[in-house]
Amino acid sequence: MPLCRFETDLHVAGAISCDNITIPKESVDDSQVAANAGIAVSKLRHLQTAEFSEHSEVTVTDKVFSTRRMRAGNLMRVLLGVHTLMSAGGSDNKSVTITVKKNGTTVGLTGSATITKATAAKYVLPTVPTTPHSANDLYTVEIADGGDTGTQAEGVYVALEFDESGA
Repeated sequence: MPLCRFETDLHVAGAISCDNITIPKESVDDSQVAANAGIAVSKLRHLQTAEFSEHSEVTVTDKVFSTRRMRAGNLMRVLLGVHTLMSAGGSDNKSVTITVKKNGTTVGLTGSATITKATAAKYVLPTVPTTPHSANDLYTVEIADGGDTGTQAEGVYVALEFDESGA
């Protein structure tokens, strides 16, 4: 149980000493850190996003894109989206599926990594197991155009979000 609770902003003109402190992500920026603060780059984490997208009128086809990571870290999130959904006729079975691989081995996405007429959403966020990587690891995203009946989706978008070390 906390000793004190503040429901508004708090300004401390002096120093704060803590045994342990957890602050929300993205709550501190450069202007709030003194130039001589002495924060080692090895203590910092960087949120990086690798994105691939096509124009909104380009029909989704099979393709592969890749990103080489320059620092150690973790794959945290994957987003698959399309600008225009595929046709939704009775026998239409078009789909867009992604497979994410690290150094050629599939990363086990759970949940939907596929958009179909039944998905009825322009984007999906499959659950990603925390996937650690080393510097120079190669991630590839395979985009597959599935089905043989109907009009395929247009304007594919894929983003991989990484949490990486500062050093």
